[in-house]
Amino acid sequence: MNDLSKKEEQLRDLVRSYGSAVVAFSGGVDSSVVSKIASEELGDKAVAVTAPPQPTPNGT
Repeated sequence: MNDLSKKEEQLRDLVRSYGSAVVAFSGGVDSSVVSKIASEELGDKAVAVTAPPQPTPNGT
């Protein structure tokens, strides 16, 4: 088993240990991977959420 496979299995073990999860999903690679693994390991006990960006004080 290579190093990347070991890290993935560690992540899967950690996610399973939670029993349920809410993943803050930004659309980037990291949150995409965690969301996918959470869904695979926890099924309907995993939810990915997004939030609209907060406006800056000057309105942009």
